[in-house]
Amino acid sequence: MVTKENIFGHNKTFAYDLIRIYLGLGLFLKGIQFLMHPTIIMIMFHGYQMTAMPSGIITAIIITHIIGGLLIAIGGFTRLAAIVQLPFLFVATFMIHIKEGILSVQQNFEFAALLLFLAMIFAVFGSGDFSVDRLYKTKK
Repeated sequence: MVTKENIFGHNKTFAYDLIRIYLGLGLFLKGIQFLMHPTIIMIMFHGYQMTAMPSGIITAIIITHIIGGLLIAIGGFTRLAAIVQLPFLFVATFMIHIKEGILSVQQNFEFAALLLFLAMIFAVFGSGDFSVDRLYKTKK
């Protein structure tokens, strides 16, 4: 009889690793989207009396999402990569998407809050068993 224990063993962190990979890939892809269409970031900040978004901030958001997302996905320097994401995710959640309201049709606030929460989890608890971090620890 096939059971989840037969398929995944008794590894309870497998789901944790899948969530980390999903979060990292999502941030990576959002960074790619911002790279291809940087005006999206300026549109998001519309209404904050910012006539021009400094290119350094746009570049920082893009680089943080691409490199940090990739590091989170593979589980390399996971805590650091998650910590670096926190300010951008905090701003996106509580400055940008909160204006749309909780339980809006687009649900941007809820999704941004989920990403912020998950990044905080990985900043505190690290990467999990299936990661470059763990591989590096076991080789030492």
